[in-house]
Amino acid sequence: MARNSGDAGAVLEVEGLKVGFRGETGLLKAVDGLDLRLEPGEVLGIVGESGSGKSVSMLSITDLIKKENRDTTGTASFMGRDLVARDLLKMGKEDLGKIRGKDIGFVFQNPMSSLNPTMRIGPQIAEGMLHHGEATRADVKEKVIGLLDKVGIREPAKRYSAYPHELSGGMRQRVMIAMALSCNPKLLIADEPTTALDVTVEKQILELMMQMKDEFGLSIIMITHNLPVALNYCDRILVMYAGKVMETGTALDLVSHPGHPYTKALFSSNLELGKRGTRVEPIKGNIPPLTQLPSGCRFHPRCPMATDKCRNEAPPALPVAGVADHLTHCHYPL
Repeated sequence: MARNSGDAGAVLEVEGLKVGFRGETGLLKAVDGLDLRLEPGEVLGIVGESGSGKSVSMLSITDLIKKENRDTTGTASFMGRDLVARDLLKMGKEDLGKIRGKDIGFVFQNPMSSLNPTMRIGPQIAEGMLHHGEATRADVKEKVIGLLDKVGIREPAKRYSAYPHELSGGMRQRVMIAMALSCNPKLLIADEPTTALDVTVEKQILELMMQMKDEFGLSIIMITHNLPVALNYCDRILVMYAGKVMETGTALDLVSHPGHPYTKALFSSNLELGKRGTRVEPIKGNIPPLTQLPSGCRFHPRCPMATDKCRNEAPPALPVAGVADHLTHCHYPL
């Protein structure tokens, strides 16, 4: 994917994000010091195993996780339509509500649970457009039908009155994309958008998202456990493990020279990425629970290269193969 940063500044810049949940045993650190920068027109993939903090990080900065028992610190500067930086973490509920769903759109992994099953899809899309002033009651139906057509819904005028259960999984995900685009956002956050879809429909949905990115001038954060999807559709990739960033770089950098043992292990354990005749090696062990996070490098209990330094000291960000923006948090970059 071509990167189009221009001179407009970052669409989203997150620094030092920490997300914890207060429990009986104290504060459980789900995300511990996340930094990321998303450029205009860029697709950033956040990958890692379940429990790595991928979804929690993005849902927390947009306040889509209940604040009860949640502690969130750091900054999340968002550049909206007026290109004036605004820290999402310091916004009140009312101000954030004006951005969420308008300047920031969302596509989630299970549209059946995201869509209201008792409401027809057309009015569901229209609701957000009316709320954010993107349409009037006189023209909203026409605009919604146009959006449904744009995202590849056949017979959009007829489907306007359909209920979610009357559509296939792929069609429901197209509806979610139409809803996310309905207010012309700057940023689209796609959280495992193809998990419940078969391979053919998955490709259609991902290609549609890339098409809409170009047409609407979007920047996209794609959260996925599917490494091949990230490599094929993302400009840059951020690898997370147990709440920490392990590595970040372009998709080409990670393919040609993975710098962290965890990144390399993800490649080796993926059947789709394996070369003919090579053995697929699963990663031994499991991601640690939040109640038992290890000291030093979070990955050291599962890392075949771990030393006492790895067990006792958190690794700094180091460049991989001399590339300044390809960084790994490992004492011994590969």
